[in-house]
Order: sequence, then structure tokens, then C-alpha cells
Amino acid sequence: MKNSEKLLEAIGDVRGDLVPAPDREYPRSSRIYTVVGSICAALLIAGGGVLLYRSRGDKPDVRPESSVQQTDTTAGTSATQQTSQTTQITTQTEPPVIQPKEVIPLWQGMPDAADSDPKSGTDKITAARIDSGGAGLSGNIAVRSTDELNSAIPWEAAAACETLPVYWCIGTNGSYPPVYLTEEQMTEIGARAATALSVKVQTKQVQRIGDLTRDSADDRPYRVTLQCGDVTVEAAGDGEVDVTFKGGVQIPAEYQLPAEPTAEQEQAYLMWCAEQFADLLQMKAPAGYSVHSRNDSGALNAEYYLYDKADTPAQTLLNSTVRNVRITTENGSVQRLFILNPLIAAEYIGDYPIITEDEAKKQLTAQEQVTEADIAAVSLVYWYNVHQQGILPYYRFSVKADDNVLLADGLTAYAYCYVPAVREEFLEAEPAHPVQ
Repeated sequence: MKNSEKLLEAIGDVRGDLVPAPDREYPRSSRIYTVVGSICAALLIAGGGVLLYRSRGDKPDVRPESSVQQTDTTAGTSATQQTSQTTQITTQTEPPVIQPKEVIPLWQGMPDAADSDPKSGTDKITAARIDSGGAGLSGNIAVRSTDELNSAIPWEAAAACETLPVYWCIGTNGSYPPVYLTEEQMTEIGARAATALSVKVQTKQVQRIGDLTRDSADDRPYRVTLQCGDVTVEAAGDGEVDVTFKGGVQIPAEYQLPAEPTAEQEQAYLMWCAEQFADLLQMKAPAGYSVHSRNDSGALNAEYYLYDKADTPAQTLLNSTVRNVRITTENGSVQRLFILNPLIAAEYIGDYPIITEDEAKKQLTAQEQVTEADIAAVSLVYWYNVHQQGILPYYRFSVKADDNVLLADGLTAYAYCYVPAVREEFLEAEPAHPVQ
């Protein structure tokens, strides 16, 4: 029996793409499989990248539309604003958004679970299992060599620790979207982002749970959208900030990436991004990595991430995997920044003992659908998803998939299996949440 058939038999039928948002692109599209005792599931991420440090640079070349004049509105009504080109904009800003005059870090002054005093974790925690794809072709990625599976995420030092911190997402209860930050907090975060980008907020829109559920009585806000000329800033209830540049921020020719970039070229590009968006990201020691995979014909699909290197291995691992910034590019320009910080909407549970890489590998191979020879790479990451409340460390294993996958010559398919790193006596399995 082929490896993917054995995996599928162990997991059972599972569903499609992970958590499709109702009206926006999500920072990641992943396949996730977890192992808790006899439970096996898998997460699709790929690795390969670079480490960099930042020097300050110029701000993004994005200019506000100064011809639009802000008009105040009264409660319960909307107003239009007229540009010199007679373009009308409907505003829902009440009261008008007040931007800070100076650049302020996005989450400054807001409780952050990462700042909690250390303590030992004693309560059992759930390791959520999300059915999200299947162990066959839909759960595979293709690479030319196992080197492309090796992640530049800085995990080895964290894996050497005896304990790692675990967090609980307060605003997530197994359904989308998470609700935690208030409208005022989301507005303040968005206004700070606008100031950092040197653009002026023109309109504000609040999206509420009732807009999704058609329950007009549920007016809890889950996202605030600020329109700032050619820049759109969205602040979500779990601390995520999405910034979209209409027309993009042009990447200078010397930092453009070819179809098959070298590590040095990727490093130069990430360095440029760190400098270009320094005021917005406010990172003390920026570092970056790329995620590589290939399509069936062998063309490279690369994603690029920035994170803030911290003082401890645990915090660096957290920052690189769940408190990072994903950069999307198109036609030689930066189109979008996804800035994640779920610890703003979480509480610290405690530091928990973790298992070793070898112990995790034994758990995986004990399932009888994976052999040690099938495993090509391993790393340690934190995982966060809106359908689970725990933010835990997991060992990620790259497992060879079917030999008969229809791929171009020279490509090999792999699936990714995740094993919780917290010791099993502190875990309790949680039933799978069906993907909506």
C-alpha cells in the first residue's frame, strides 16, 4: 500500500482548503495533520530561506489622495465626499478617525500574552485536530531536492529547551471570525499603521458578526477597514493587520527576484522590505525566511516572511511562526502585507515540558503508515488557526508521498505531518472541527 493511501486510511475522509475567509485572502493556505496518540494529521508549509538584519530606509512610495476632504457625519447616517475629479466616497466614520501625529508601534499599550511572567503549566491542554485536505495528492508538495524542505525557521535552539510556553486564544471559540479587540482598539491599530505609512485616513468601515450571520442583533465588530487613498488598512479582532497597496510599491531593479533566486538574492530582497516598511513593522532585529514549493511542472512558488528576532529561543520561534509578516508581490511590486500577532488576543497558560525530536518521530512511525525511511526533514514550529484556541509547539515532519504522483521529471512529492511537542500527559485530544 502506498504511503499516502496508508495515511488516508488512518485519517479518514477529510475536507478541502483550510478556513476560507468570507471576503478576503488569508495569509496562508495550509494542509494540517496532527498526531496525538493514534491521531495523525498534516500541515502544509515548506522551508528554505535567509537571515537578515535591518538598517533604516525610506518609507514606501505611496502617496495619499490629498484632494479628498473629510466630512464629519452624524450617528446613524452616511455622507459623501467629493474629489476634484467628482469621485464620490461614502464614509461610515463616526466620529472621524484621529491619527497619531508620531509613529507608534501597532500594538503598543495593549496587553500582550508574550510579556507574562513565566510559570509552569499544570492544566491539560487540547491539541486541536483540523480535517483539511487528505493524505493523497491534495496534501502533497513537490520539490527538486530535500534541501528545499529544510526550513530557515530558527527552531533548533528552541527544541533544546526543556519547556516551551503555551497560549490560549481568548477571542477564538472554534468558529470564524475571532472576536476579541474592541472597535476602538482596531481603529487605533489601523490609524497607527496609516501614520507609519504616511497616508491619511479618509473613510472607515466596521464589519460586524451580524454581517456574516445575517443576525442584525449581533453587532460585535470583528474588523475595521480604513481607506487611505491608494492604501487600505484592515485591523482584525485577533490582532491581524492587512495592508494592501493599490498599484503596489515598486521594487527597485536591483532587488527584483528572478524565477530561480539564489539565497543571496532573497536576502537582499528581504533586507529591502525590512528597510522599506521599518516604521510600520517596528522590528528591533528583523530576520526573514522563504517558503519554497513547486507546481507540477517544476516552476518555483516562493513565499517570503519577516519576523523580529527575540532575546530567547522560545520567543524567536513564536515570532518566526505566528507573529510574522507575510509579503506578497506581483509584477515587480509589493502588493500586500499580512501582519500577524495572535498573542494580543491570547492568555499565557504556562511553560510545558516538551518531547525530543526522536520521541516525536517514534510517535509518528508508531502509526504504521509512516516509516523512518519516509521522513526527509523535520523542524519545530508554533501553529495558530482560527478554529483552535491553543497556540502550541509542533514537530513538523516531511514524509515522502506516492511515487506515482504525476510530476515533472526530477520532482518528488512530500506531505507534512505535525506531532504536538508538549508531553502527552499534558494533552487531551479534541474532536475535529469541520471546515466551514
